[in-house]
Amino acid sequence: MALDDYSDDNSSQQKQTHVTFTNPDHPETSANYAEDDTVREHFRAANGVQNSGVNRTAIVGDFLVAIEEDLNSEDGNAVEEFLEELAE
Repeated sequence: MALDDYSDDNSSQQKQTHVTFTNPDHPETSANYAEDDTVREHFRAANGVQNSGVNRTAIVGDFLVAIEEDLNSEDGNAVEEFLEELAE
């Protein structure tokens, strides 16, 4: 998958500084950004990281910095470098 695959054409939507993964099994869930199985996978992964002791804010923030760098550069390897650093 490339960054273009994650493009969101809804630029009129209010911008937020947080990401929430709603429980897809909750009857009042309104997650409609992806297929049900993907939403469920994202929610379970978010719970897994939350319970792991990993600093979610720091890791997600660093990942977003890498994505932003790739979006604004022709080099385009900041995400790859971020992932390599995680693997060390």
